[in-house]
Amino acid sequence: MLTSYSYNQTKRFLFVVVVFFSACREGYTPPWDTFNSSVNECNNMLNYTEDFQDETWFRDEAQVVNNITEDPFDKPTADLLDISDNPKESRIYQFLDSIPEGEYIFSLFLKAPPGTEGKYAIGMEFNGDKRLWNKSIVSLNDSSWTRASVRLKTEGTGRLTVFPAYALIKGSTMDKVYAWGAQLEQVNSDKSADLYCGRNTFKGGSSNAYFFIQE
Repeated sequence: MLTSYSYNQTKRFLFVVVVFFSACREGYTPPWDTFNSSVNECNNMLNYTEDFQDETWFRDEAQVVNNITEDPFDKPTADLLDISDNPKESRIYQFLDSIPEGEYIFSLFLKAPPGTEGKYAIGMEFNGDKRLWNKSIVSLNDSSWTRASVRLKTEGTGRLTVFPAYALIKGSTMDKVYAWGAQLEQVNSDKSADLYCGRNTFKGGSSNAYFFIQE
């Protein structure tokens, strides 16, 4: 017969198990002690920063292949962003509403797929009393990761949208790239992008099943 204490302990155990499996999804299994980014004092304003296939990231005539290659830390969590279906209109983006006036930097790691190189565009857009827009064109190759960034100073309160993929605008030549580690932060005017700090990222996996543990 279960005592009141042992019954409560059993309930707690079952609750932990349910929470554990609800937080997992099938995929790559990194070691338990693997940490891709800091969990303390993370100033990243974006969500699912290493998973561009998540519904948090909107896709207009664009494709994402999840966990297709190794990220900058040699774990297979980087995605392929593909805007080749409609190079003039394809976009991948995430937005935040009611962003206060200030200066912001959007950054992410980019790399060209094997056998390719060229120039790639990322962007930021602010919609408040008036529309503000800025872009960055970055040169990529297939041998190393590049952390691209773009800065925008807002006026008043409004919606801020970041674009890790923004069609083939003037100056860009690439419609497929590997991407990982998106970050948006509010900064002082003399500050560059901070060290990457992920949110809703994969921290570890079980030793006997292919599961993610999602933070």
